Amino acid sequence: MSRVAVDTNVLVHLYDDAGSGKLRRAEEVVAGRPTISPQVVSEYLNVTRRLLALPKAQVLARCNQVFSSCEIAPVTHGTLGLAARLLARYDF
Repeated sequence: MSRVAVDTNVLVHLYDDAGSGKLRRAEEVVAGRPTISPQVVSEYLNVTRRLLALPKAQVLARCNQVFSSCEIAPVTHGTLGLAARLLARYDF
């Protein structure tokens, strides 16, 4: 089984109500227990609180629900070294 990492946009699509299918797809991705970074956690909190203007209690309750379905990858020296190698290899 391969691991999937997601960015903030996938988690924000959990609030999509436009009928575009993004909500359903985001739910499928989160059900697969993806990996997220601490940056995604921070961005998700900011987006849900500020841009979506959700009440703090709702943000915290939803975070507990969403993040319990995700693995939060720590940022370590090894992680930073791997990022540097990927940057050098793929020039992004």
